[in-house]
Amino acid sequence: MKKCFSIMIILLLFLMLYIPINAISFTPHYRIVKLGNLLLIVPDYMELEGLIKLQHRGYLPSRMGGLDCFKVNYLDNVRFLFKYIKPQPLTTLIDVLKDVGVVDVREKYGLTGRGVVVGIVDTGVDFSIPSLGLDKIARDESGKPLLLDTDMLGFVITDFNVEEVNGFLQVRDKEFYVYFPLGYVGKIKLHRDWIAPPIKSLSGKYKFGLFVQVALQSNLWLDAELSVAYFAPVVLVDSKKPGVYDTVFVDLSTTWYTLKNFLYAIGYIDTPANPRLFDFSFKDEKPLRYGDEIAYIDENNDGYPEFSIGVISGYVYDVFGLIGKEKPLYEIIEKRAWEPAGTGIYPGLDPKGRYVDFFYDPIGHGTSVASIIAGKKVSYRMFYYRGNIRYLKLVETEGIAPNAKIAAATGLYVGSVITAQLWLSGYNYVYPWNWTYTGKPRVDIISNSWGLIDWDTLYAYGIKRFAPGKDPISNYEDKIVSSGVLIVHAAGNSGPGYGTVLIGGSSSEAITVGATTIFQREIRSWDYGLLIPKGTKGEVVSWSSRGPTLEGTIKPNIVAPGAYALVPIPALGGVGNGEYAVDVFGGTSMATPIVSGASALIIEELRKEGKTWNPKLVKEALYFSSED
Repeated sequence: MKKCFSIMIILLLFLMLYIPINAISFTPHYRIVKLGNLLLIVPDYMELEGLIKLQHRGYLPSRMGGLDCFKVNYLDNVRFLFKYIKPQPLTTLIDVLKDVGVVDVREKYGLTGRGVVVGIVDTGVDFSIPSLGLDKIARDESGKPLLLDTDMLGFVITDFNVEEVNGFLQVRDKEFYVYFPLGYVGKIKLHRDWIAPPIKSLSGKYKFGLFVQVALQSNLWLDAELSVAYFAPVVLVDSKKPGVYDTVFVDLSTTWYTLKNFLYAIGYIDTPANPRLFDFSFKDEKPLRYGDEIAYIDENNDGYPEFSIGVISGYVYDVFGLIGKEKPLYEIIEKRAWEPAGTGIYPGLDPKGRYVDFFYDPIGHGTSVASIIAGKKVSYRMFYYRGNIRYLKLVETEGIAPNAKIAAATGLYVGSVITAQLWLSGYNYVYPWNWTYTGKPRVDIISNSWGLIDWDTLYAYGIKRFAPGKDPISNYEDKIVSSGVLIVHAAGNSGPGYGTVLIGGSSSEAITVGATTIFQREIRSWDYGLLIPKGTKGEVVSWSSRGPTLEGTIKPNIVAPGAYALVPIPALGGVGNGEYAVDVFGGTSMATPIVSGASALIIEELRKEGKTWNPKLVKEALYFSSED
């Protein structure tokens, strides 16, 4: 009796302290190390021997309005709605297509964005999800993805020669330098050998490294938030010519085994990982090459990956000086538009085998933006409540221009958004921060679902601030639009006051987008009754930033639905089941890609008619086809 009573007391303590019951009996094969605000999962087969910080600016642009205000003004409200009062399902992207007239345009003109390339500057994109996929990636003439890792977020050091003996790569008891985002290098010692990949190295020298991937994922419907980093073993192979490395293998199964068990231990999934995944093997992994470069794991083979490493980047900007011989420059000077000067822009897969870079989305914001612009028609699963009863529901999603291609660049983490936009618009980089125009843009449209509240870099260094519209970002965006690339920019989520349009959105030549309501379905809760009536839409949301700019420019130029809709998120956001990788999204971050997708349809039609288009013509077409 006393024993039963003791067990009950322990269980009650776990419930009171919100400790998952799984943690009582589960024995993990890893340990947790605190790395800033991240939990670093260090498997037992390795030893972290040290960590040093590389020289860089020493700060991050922490007040990015498109992300920071999105979290404050939007997520807190939605958490209240969804976690505490358990409403019914929200508007879907299919509802949005009907509301903004895309369905009618498709039926009448057959427009889907075919032949149009939309560039996204954001947190990254997870192309592994069924809403996107390999065929969504825009490519250059050489076949490389038009994906630039401006922040070195997915950089992997592989400059270590490893030999194969009896089918095993000899890495046991060897030390490897490992790059940690953003701007750290550590030393790792391994305690296991790895089964070699099925493709032989022609030189006999395999290039081995460890990729540190970060996941800052959240799913409000599943009440899950992640802030973790973990290791993925990587090997490069010269399969066609000795010394020229063209193929990448990632041990996804061993990586997923560790990460899935972590999710089980903290109570996010119900079953631990299958021990067969823990195989220390490249032999069963897919060879990654340009043209087929997405690395993901789909345990059920249902077309909904549970986990993705990302895509081999087409290009990487060496902002931390790990590739080029030159020294990166971080001084805050006007000549470089107050951005860091990397040593150069290099291929994402180094032919010499010194490194490989993966393009992925640690947060999920950019993936949702890409899905709104060009997502395929896909059904996801979600649950909702009526009273205390939980129901499952299929959620259909589709983008505005589902046949458009996506190019993308990061830039929000280190603060290189001008670098990202110049590259997408057809400029080539020359150290130190000089640009030459190639004569041809890489994209037709740049979609920016972000903005800055303050120019923190200048404030930190004691230099006067810029008024929105006279800041470097706005000036460069004006220049880019004049070269023939349409820029669609979020106004920001800092309303309702006048003059609250953010830096970036205050560009006089960009199309600046505000957010409106779109509630196609009523929202009820079992204890609060009717919250929002069905059909409440078309009202400018209180938090949507208003103009004019301090220069007197009328902003925003146009508004679109931004409150709210269910949108695809990265595979890991499904927390062990990719079918649940859908979540509520909103803000001017949502309204902006809707306008970007609509612009792609207009460009497609102008090209069909044999007309030469320009940003001004597209802007006018949007104005005259909108409701006042």
